[in-house]
Amino acid sequence: MVFGTPDDLRALRGIVGKDDYLEVLEHAPPGVFDPRSWAYWNLVCGRRPAPPVPVRSLLQPTPPRPD
Repeated sequence: MVFGTPDDLRALRGIVGKDDYLEVLEHAPPGVFDPRSWAYWNLVCGRRPAPPVPVRSLLQPTPPRPD
């Protein structure tokens, strides 16, 4: 869904339905979708407004231990 070409999308038409795309969006791991692809596929699937793009959560730094 991020790297597919228009030819790829035509090949999938009739095989992959809207529900399949919605499932991918609902379970997308962080870092897979770029903001443009995320906005496009949410628009195609009727999710308006689109939820925020899944993002990776960074580990919080731990304070230094006292010596």
